Amino acid sequence: YSVEPLLEKIDYLKDRAVVDFALMGGLSPENQKELRPMWDVGITSFKGFTCNLHGVRAMHSGYLLNTFRTIASFGGRALIHAEDDGIIAFEEERMAHEGRKDPMAHFEGRSKLAEEIAVQTVLSLAKSTGVNVGIAHVSQPHLAELIRQVQNEGYPVFSETEPHYLSMNTEDLKRLGPWLRFTPPVNTPEMQKKLWELFDKGIFDTIGTDHCPIVKADKEKGLEDVLAAPCGIPGLETALKLMLTGVNAGKTTLNRLVACMSENPAKIYGLYPKKGAIQVGTDAD
Repeated sequence: YSVEPLLEKIDYLKDRAVVDFALMGGLSPENQKELRPMWDVGITSFKGFTCNLHGVRAMHSGYLLNTFRTIASFGGRALIHAEDDGIIAFEEERMAHEGRKDPMAHFEGRSKLAEEIAVQTVLSLAKSTGVNVGIAHVSQPHLAELIRQVQNEGYPVFSETEPHYLSMNTEDLKRLGPWLRFTPPVNTPEMQKKLWELFDKGIFDTIGTDHCPIVKADKEKGLEDVLAAPCGIPGLETALKLMLTGVNAGKTTLNRLVACMSENPAKIYGLYPKKGAIQVGTDAD
């Protein structure tokens, strides 16, 4: 959330990394003055949350408006985890009051309405400020279509989804409980099928991993009460394998996969054509 720890991380990684890497900066309600210095160091984007999650304070609409104006002023970009904090707090409190501990308490507590409201807010603020912004972890088909609609209106917005939304659904959540407690939660089998259709049509711009591994002991706290387990799921090692499985099952094409996991991210985050292309003079990795 400031340039000093960012520089420390770069220094720590540069001689240890066995692959090329780029970093994002963090957004918080208090770090407006740190945004330009972090961008000038060479980060690719700023990551922020509209809900309290992983110890990070929520960026409510007023903070987002101010932050988007600042980022737009120097041509930066942002990636937002979009869930409305007020809706989530209310619904999870309702789950607890009703004594709900079953896996579907996660699905209902992390309300799909919360994602919808937050996405609509982020898009409205993006249109108002002109900021370049992506919506991370898009889990609902109609929200992907809404983002594409705003994109087609000429605004620099983009959508990201994850392999776990394409590979798992509420039936898996009922079976696996806390091991599938991530957020936004999985969807119904019907919505999962629709997500694949939209992905194959090119509605989504990128595929991310949302890599957030949780130690086994902490996840096991949710075996009796799913809401006691922290949110998070590993994805770095499995994302490409899961997407290739979808290609092999005929749900999409290899070209579409390459576009969303290589070419499009490189273009969106300012790394193209050094990354994301096989051309003379590029890394072609």
